[in-house]
Amino acid sequence: MGTGRSKTLYLVAGTALAFAAGGVTLAATAGPAGAATSAGITVKVTGAFNGTLHAPPNDCQTTTAKGGQISFTGKLKGSKADEWTLTFLAPHAGKWPGHTSGDKIGSSSFVLQSNDGRSWVATKGSFVTNGTSGSANITMGPEDISEVRAKGNFHIAANWNCAAPPTTTTTAAATSTSTSST
Repeated sequence: MGTGRSKTLYLVAGTALAFAAGGVTLAATAGPAGAATSAGITVKVTGAFNGTLHAPPNDCQTTTAKGGQISFTGKLKGSKADEWTLTFLAPHAGKWPGHTSGDKIGSSSFVLQSNDGRSWVATKGSFVTNGTSGSANITMGPEDISEVRAKGNFHIAANWNCAAPPTTTTTAAATSTSTSST
């Protein structure tokens, strides 16, 4: 009989089982602290701004083949901003033009915004999405509808490999009772 207490047993990297009264829960977990990984997102910026922005894989868990919105804290030389948001949209996995292709269904876009109200949009280049990973090779230019008029063009070379959102599956535990009489 169960005691109502949960026990967690770490098995293989990235998997844990929790046993509790009435069920078994399987959940994805992060690897050991300090483990080397190429996961996360790196955005290299050159041109009017220069520098590299990084985010760990857990900061982009909502990223899919259809899009993502990733926030960064960091400085780029040539800008006073210290917080950035990268947003991209695509109809499905594949290679897409980074420039906004209109309001029609199936359009794609790639946008970088700063915390000082400025926005830049892709003017040429493309990005590739595949599940929670992807890459971009895009030239950015000022967006006309920014709160504050953005200035300068720059190039973005980005790669991302984001953590999938944690999933939990519960199944009923098998229970058995045996009795013996002598």
